[in-house]
Amino acid sequence: MRWMFWLLPLAHAASAHEVPADAGVINVRAAPYNAAGNGLADDTAAINAALNAARVSNTTGKIVYLPAGIYRVTDTLAFPEPRITLMGASRETTIIRLADNTAAFGNTGTPRNVVSTREASGFSANQFRVYVNDLTIDTGVGNPGAIGLKLHQNNSGGAHNLTIRSGDPQRVGVIGLDLRGTDKGPGLLRNLSVVGFDTGIALAGTEYSLTFVNLALSQQRSVGLNNTWNLVQIENLTSDNSVPVIRNNAATDNLFRWGTVVVIGGQLSGGNGGPAIVNDAHMYLRDVSASGYFNLITERSVPLQGLTAAEYIVPRQLSVWKTGAGSLKLPIESAPNPPIDPVANWVSVASFGANGADALDDAAAIRAAFASGAGTVYFPAGRYLVASTLTLGPNLRRVYFLESRIEAAAALPADAPLVAVGDGLSVEFYQGDFETGGRVAIAHTGNRTLLLRSGSFAPYEGSGSGRLLVEDVVGGPWSIGAQQQAHMRQINDETNGTKISNRGTLWMLGYKTEKQGSVIDNWGGSVELLGGLVYPVGTLPLEQPMVRNRGGALSLILGESAFVGGSDHKILVEDTRAGVTRRFFDREAPGRVGNGLGAHVTLYRSSADAGLPADGQARAHYCFSGNLLDCLGSNHGTGVGLSFVPSGIDGAALRLDGNSHVDLPGGLLGSAGGSVSLWLRTAAKTGDLQLLHYATASTNPLADGGGPDSELHLHLTAADRGALFIEGGSSDLLLQTPEAINNGQWRHLVATWQIGGFADLYLDGRRVAFAGPTSWNSFAGAVQRLGRPLANTRRYTGDLDEVRVFNRALRHDEVLDLYFGELPFTNYPPAVSAGPDRVLQRSDYALAIRGEAVDDGQPAATFAVEWSAPLGAGIVFDPANAALTTATFPAPGTYTLRLAASDGVASALDEMTTDVYAPLSAPWENGDIGAPAQDGWAIDSAARRMSLNAAGTAIAGNAATGGDQFHFVRRGIDGSAQELLACVDRFTASDANARAGLMFRGDLSPVAANALLALSGNGLVYQNRAGGAGNTSTTTIDTALSAPLCLRLARISTNQVQGSYSTDRGRTWIMLQPLTVNVGGGTKLIGLAHNSGSASRTQAVFSNLCFAATVPDTCGPTLEDFVRDGFE
Repeated sequence: MRWMFWLLPLAHAASAHEVPADAGVINVRAAPYNAAGNGLADDTAAINAALNAARVSNTTGKIVYLPAGIYRVTDTLAFPEPRITLMGASRETTIIRLADNTAAFGNTGTPRNVVSTREASGFSANQFRVYVNDLTIDTGVGNPGAIGLKLHQNNSGGAHNLTIRSGDPQRVGVIGLDLRGTDKGPGLLRNLSVVGFDTGIALAGTEYSLTFVNLALSQQRSVGLNNTWNLVQIENLTSDNSVPVIRNNAATDNLFRWGTVVVIGGQLSGGNGGPAIVNDAHMYLRDVSASGYFNLITERSVPLQGLTAAEYIVPRQLSVWKTGAGSLKLPIESAPNPPIDPVANWVSVASFGANGADALDDAAAIRAAFASGAGTVYFPAGRYLVASTLTLGPNLRRVYFLESRIEAAAALPADAPLVAVGDGLSVEFYQGDFETGGRVAIAHTGNRTLLLRSGSFAPYEGSGSGRLLVEDVVGGPWSIGAQQQAHMRQINDETNGTKISNRGTLWMLGYKTEKQGSVIDNWGGSVELLGGLVYPVGTLPLEQPMVRNRGGALSLILGESAFVGGSDHKILVEDTRAGVTRRFFDREAPGRVGNGLGAHVTLYRSSADAGLPADGQARAHYCFSGNLLDCLGSNHGTGVGLSFVPSGIDGAALRLDGNSHVDLPGGLLGSAGGSVSLWLRTAAKTGDLQLLHYATASTNPLADGGGPDSELHLHLTAADRGALFIEGGSSDLLLQTPEAINNGQWRHLVATWQIGGFADLYLDGRRVAFAGPTSWNSFAGAVQRLGRPLANTRRYTGDLDEVRVFNRALRHDEVLDLYFGELPFTNYPPAVSAGPDRVLQRSDYALAIRGEAVDDGQPAATFAVEWSAPLGAGIVFDPANAALTTATFPAPGTYTLRLAASDGVASALDEMTTDVYAPLSAPWENGDIGAPAQDGWAIDSAARRMSLNAAGTAIAGNAATGGDQFHFVRRGIDGSAQELLACVDRFTASDANARAGLMFRGDLSPVAANALLALSGNGLVYQNRAGGAGNTSTTTIDTALSAPLCLRLARISTNQVQGSYSTDRGRTWIMLQPLTVNVGGGTKLIGLAHNSGSASRTQAVFSNLCFAATVPDTCGPTLEDFVRDGFE
């Protein structure tokens, strides 16, 4: 028996294809589910039963298949868990249709999902491998409260070849595709059509980005796609609507514009006199056009003119080098799509002896199937072990893994790849899971084109000339060879270290990463990344850049989410050109999340093709190279009291001292509009200073405002903001920069205006204010002056350079060309971190400090650091002129340490506090095990008391999870008849992983074998890690026990310890079973252990501390001991 369905997300085919019966799918039409698919019977229960039957382990997936038919439903079809694919034959032939006028879907106030991949609300980022493919969801007639599909997927997943439509004549329904809520994405939605509904697609939440390829929206009632905060990438958007196609919303507090929408290619038709796109946040558009609408974009409630956008960037392009404007615009290549072979020609690896249900080596059988000459090979669902590298036959075109796992056996050499791809026809891997145990998954050495889809197929190493195309793939790292071209659409890489190393040409749409390491390292190649999210997780080194560019060409759009201080990148791009390295810091980019952590780069570009000023269209250009000459023609200026300084944009610059000005010829501006571009540098604080003033001369050309028929000027306001003021005509206009610009650095200010049209104000290449359309009088023939108005007031003090005058309004891309073609680059102070506050408790009073200091690479001067101690004398730093140093303290106390850095011009410093405690009395020693977020310490007293102050997440786990984090007060134990006794006097745990008790341990490594008897956040626990690096086994003795409680831990043999406890002040002891700790003979460690269960410190106080050399002994406390120590 063979079932019929689409296996691949093909864009243009409409007929179903076969797949062999042993593929392992669940067919809803087969027993015991017996869905009818006739459009009459209610198939809700049958399909939900099939979905529930797809429950599998967390490492494999299952496909639920709906053959061609109409499946009538009356309630939600709900996925019970992740790793399920709901798949039809095609979206033309498989239709899930909600019954007309279903009561549960009739209320828009309580909307209900027709299909839901996760019904629960709240946090979940573990919805892996969830797909809805190759079908149509129809919400029927008379169901205004319907939501077509609630989709929640993470890491990989999404929807391919899917139509969601309202079948109602009025297209009623709340939402077609609901992507709102916490932690949606990353995911790829390919060939998606949404018809009708109030909102076609709704997105909300800051994580984790979503990518659409071939998205069609039509007949929405309110908006096509509504996004709040998420990162959305769209390739090829079409729309037929009378409402806005995209609404991109700002954060509710309007402090950070969190969300970003990227559109590459769009045709938006329909319209009703309003805008096609409403944008209040970050946005990048390329090759997008509208028809039937009033305008393409309305930005922050202001309609922008025009119905096309060759390239639209909000808020602005960024760089640290003179570079070209806009993205690199690398060629975009779609995946190859050869015809699907008839199922009779498919070959199963099982036919050659591979068995996905046993634990034997399947490598030879799989290689034989690949070399059989078949164009298509498939894997019946299962787990296949491979002990030698798999190779491909030259004619192999497709491999369908059908959610199978291909796992490297222990016998596969560590330097051998799982699969080798050489020469041959293009080949596709689909819906598989490669588990390599740290080996390379795919070595791509030949000229073969390789397409990877919907699976886990990394680590990948490319060294040949074969093209690489990737869609919806998990894993990493990736290495792209110098001869390669790679196109990636939505990948998710959660590996530590560098994620992508590129030496070739790499184009990406949608990229999400987790954990530490640079996300891209570009070794002289070309990289264009159009949208994605970096989610670092954990504390990052200050000097670790998000992206490295080593002499290559780079353009990227990327956001970062960080929720804990120190977990965000301070260096967004480390950019090297001709051996000189500059760094683009996060402080130069807009923030993305409301806590001030994380940044967003709407577009960063670095390439050697620096933008050229638009002088070919300018009426005059004043270079101020020691004179007032027009560098383009004969419109020279005149002035009095002038001076020039050498530190201009390109050579000298004009300096105005408040008593000087420059007169320029009239008639430079056109009758239809104009533009003025200039660079200014001032630290003046007097307010309302004139930079440039135009006025017509028909009335009083020397008036200071109000007199002339028309007046236009650029000036600094009383609040030190840049401003454009236009007076005359039907209304006056004032545009201002959102920030003060008198910071003593060069700033680029551009004003553009059209008579009867719009006016725009740009700061440093970013459009910061605009208004219109408004009718102003023409400024043709106006008189022009630099430095003060025509009247002798409001004089400017500061520098001007590269002033250009145009007789038309410049486009945004031309403004960017001016900015990046002349960019002088601000020298920012170094970024410095002395490190967190520390605690030291060592007999030598020596503390190793990992300070950090990095510079932006400007100017070309010596970069120096130095440690000092503003509080506390006698500290010795070795060395004092390096960020990594050792500080030796003279005595216990509290000290302030300072790390200062200077680039020769700008400097910065950071301080840390160190509390130094005297060491414990011999034979006791102490220190942190593992790496708690904060240092711990201990204080002892003559009354056998000890207080421990410690952080640390857990005393548990194994080598894979990082092992233990706690503070350990210990001494040697060299016999098998010794014990330690102590009473936990005070211990308050707010976390279940907190501990305070007695430990026997093999050594000081975080994964050492140990036994622990301790109070916890959940009563008394007794645990051991029998062997080093192994798992920890924990037994809860009594959840009701708390401090005060007396504990006893005895080493009763070489590899065994036994615990006991007393609840009655030592009168009676309850003995516990011995625990095995395989540490061997010799001196080991025994002592007090404490951790808080978190990054914060808590305190545990112990009393009646006693170490006995024999068992049994007389160490146990008497009643008098307890009375003396405050127990009664």
